[in-house]
Amino acid sequence: MNRFDEETLVLYAAGRVDESRRREIAEAASRDEELLATLEVIGVVCGFCKFSFRKVPPTRLQRVQDRSRSILAAARRHPVWFALVLLLAVSGMAGAGWVMLMPRSLLHDNFNDNWFDSRLWLPPPSFGDKQGIREADGRLKLVNRGYLISKQEFTGPIEVSFDWIWNELGLNPVYADHLVIVLRSAGIPTPDYPFEVPDGIVIRLNAWEGRAEVDAEPGLQNHQKGEWGEVKFSPDTWYHIRITDDGERIAVYVTGRNDPDHPDEKPVVEGSYPMAPKSGHLVIYNREQVGGVPHESWIDNVTVRPLR
Repeated sequence: MNRFDEETLVLYAAGRVDESRRREIAEAASRDEELLATLEVIGVVCGFCKFSFRKVPPTRLQRVQDRSRSILAAARRHPVWFALVLLLAVSGMAGAGWVMLMPRSLLHDNFNDNWFDSRLWLPPPSFGDKQGIREADGRLKLVNRGYLISKQEFTGPIEVSFDWIWNELGLNPVYADHLVIVLRSAGIPTPDYPFEVPDGIVIRLNAWEGRAEVDAEPGLQNHQKGEWGEVKFSPDTWYHIRITDDGERIAVYVTGRNDPDHPDEKPVVEGSYPMAPKSGHLVIYNREQVGGVPHESWIDNVTVRPLR
């Protein structure tokens, strides 16, 4: 089953995804004829020529090409869609046009410019000289409760996705990093314990305990108890995280575990949170320094888009 959205596939076709994401899509396409056919259609419609079918057996290649022709034929049966694509292709703007035909991202930052984009993010709070964030090598480093808070408040159903890796800087597993993602938040950390966000829906990727946790309004005395799911986050390994929020239910997906018992298309944890606020900022931060051991995470390709 194709688990990649159209925007990601177009960026892959244009050679504009990172190496880990490229390998993931290429590996998935090698097993999924429908995905392979979709990539061929993108290449035809958008004018990208970055695919090689030399390693595909002739009989399978024929099936892929037959499927891609059927997809194009189906598009032709929808005159408005096909007319738009044809017009954009003729005008030499088909690559951009494909993305325009899809739901636009509400927020996207691949951190490739190596500077903090104040158009997208609020000034990060600072709690000391050993805490903060830094863009480098086309990604963002979070150190000892480094904060990222969206400037925009999001309303309505959304999907949040990004890539994450944490570095093992301490010898004891108790010092493994956490990554926290907060939805529907005011984006104001509290100094009570140490600088956690007390409102919204909190998703904690807990590498120490090997689990993903979801909690709603954790700063309130009568906060809603959350759900959790077991998942191992090994150090120095990239994971692709996807979180869906339909306004009530939250689901967390993790790609990159290579665990046949837990397919990537199934959520690691999900639950219903009807009492939490319905809008707010996106907040991302990692673990504070513990026992003199620093914590360091890197994130990349942060995207928020409407949930379809």
